[in-house]
Amino acid sequence: YVDEDLIKNPVTANYGDLLIAISSTSSGVGEATTWLGDGNPVVGGDIVAFTHECDPRYMSHFFTSHYFKDQRDRIATSGIISHLSADTLKTVKVPAPLLVQQEIADTLDSFTGLIENLEREIEAREDLHRQKRRMIFNKVGTRLDSKQTNLGDICEVRSGWSFPEEYQNQKVGNIPFYKVKDTNLKGNEMKMYSSDHYLTPQDVKDLKVNLAPKGTIILPKVGLTIKTNKKRILTQNSGYDNNLVGLITDSSKVSSSYLYHWVMNQDILEWSNKSGAVPSIRTSTIKNLRVPLPPLEVQSEIGEDLDASSNHIEGLQKELELRKK
Repeated sequence: YVDEDLIKNPVTANYGDLLIAISSTSSGVGEATTWLGDGNPVVGGDIVAFTHECDPRYMSHFFTSHYFKDQRDRIATSGIISHLSADTLKTVKVPAPLLVQQEIADTLDSFTGLIENLEREIEAREDLHRQKRRMIFNKVGTRLDSKQTNLGDICEVRSGWSFPEEYQNQKVGNIPFYKVKDTNLKGNEMKMYSSDHYLTPQDVKDLKVNLAPKGTIILPKVGLTIKTNKKRILTQNSGYDNNLVGLITDSSKVSSSYLYHWVMNQDILEWSNKSGAVPSIRTSTIKNLRVPLPPLEVQSEIGEDLDASSNHIEGLQKELELRKK
């Protein structure tokens, strides 16, 4: 909320208008919500208010459909940030059966209620998981059989590779090559299952990429994405660009699942050098991080315990995506 006097030439929305995001990530651009509140909210520059004669709830559901998203993908400009315009949105075709819009909206609203309940359950379980993880690692640090070890002594810290534009957005290979943006793809919330970029074995050879093995932990090391604090696990041998760094565990010294949950318990922004224009994390800083290491059997028990709750959350997230379809 802001003081009305601070807004010059305000653009406002009316009851029932769709508020559509016209600048966002490729998956977020075109997201819309219907204004059903009191008064007339002011609309910012990256949102357009769309007035229509259809059932407001019907239109809101339409903008979540594949029928809309397929059209959006054809008309949106691509890049790090994707854009739509009011003029291009006017070309979107909307199936608008006048007599059954309310019935369709009522049916979809019931599904939306189920989705919202599941989203609340996921949020609550994630919060409990974070609390449990924090408590476990606080106790690990006080164990008499734990020792403090440099991260670089128990895993390889492997930087990424340059990724020429002519190799990007390929779908012909079966070897994923990840950019930071791929961590935002649906299904990649914990583990990396899909990419916008794939390589052939010959591409890997030409680019001289030393593929990181399945189980490698990847995280951003350059730019504002460090603030997102995202860490992911590779599910197959993969490459990644030089805005990411990988942690490859030495299984004779540390449990991979234990190390993953230890990393998840960290705020990587605290690892970064903030003296430049954008934050960055030096490889040497990562190698010198101190990790509490109990005996391997204890590490395995902790990893299995935390894996059980994180895998349950991942299962709920997959169920959520299926319900949204």
